[in-house]
Amino acid sequence: MIIRLIFIFFIGLSYIYGTFSYKYNTFPISIYRDFKPIIPSSDYSCPIANDRNATLKTFHQHGNFKDLGILLGDSLFQAMYDPRPYGLDGFVVLGQDGQTSRCLLGELDRFIEIEPNEIILYIGGNDLDKGILPKEVCYNIRKIADRIIEAEIPLTLHEIHYALSSARSPEYVLNTNSCINEISQNYPSKLNVISTLPEFKFESIDQFSDISTDGEHLNHKGYAIWISHIKKSLNNSREYGF
Repeated sequence: MIIRLIFIFFIGLSYIYGTFSYKYNTFPISIYRDFKPIIPSSDYSCPIANDRNATLKTFHQHGNFKDLGILLGDSLFQAMYDPRPYGLDGFVVLGQDGQTSRCLLGELDRFIEIEPNEIILYIGGNDLDKGILPKEVCYNIRKIADRIIEAEIPLTLHEIHYALSSARSPEYVLNTNSCINEISQNYPSKLNVISTLPEFKFESIDQFSDISTDGEHLNHKGYAIWISHIKKSLNNSREYGF
């Protein structure tokens, strides 16, 4: 009887540990040994980043990636997978589904440590979708920008897409994008801003089926339009010495 109770106890303990490990990304897997688990913040949870951690591990294993830029942000970058088919060379995608500005700020060092030659940052959409106030999003983006520029890494901030107006507050987007442009004024020769496109502002479901899957995330045609815009903006900024 005692042996049976001990057996049941350890089975229960294993179940609790497994559930906790899955939720908070604390599995002792060797490929992640150099990275701290992302712990949920007090007001909204940070995403589990297994795939991105594996990509970062690869970066560290291969050493020098100073000739590459990174597309850093949320699922809008992540779902692109590889920008090269769209004609954008020299960049690696490090997007994360569900990523928020606060969570990214908390783990920013791991991206700075790989010393990319450039960062294009798209972050804040998930914050706004969760109802996080633009002033908090602005604060986080400002801190992210300060640390990247302090590390002497060229930075481009991308405005937030308006997306489907019934899902994302147009007022929140406007205020956040205004803040992004104000941040750029603090670094007139070090920080470039890419504006959002009017094509990615939708008033109804019927409007987005051609370029978007849900009014926010893009399909192949949507990515082709977006990357073309990013390339044009980068070329213009480099022409003017950014």
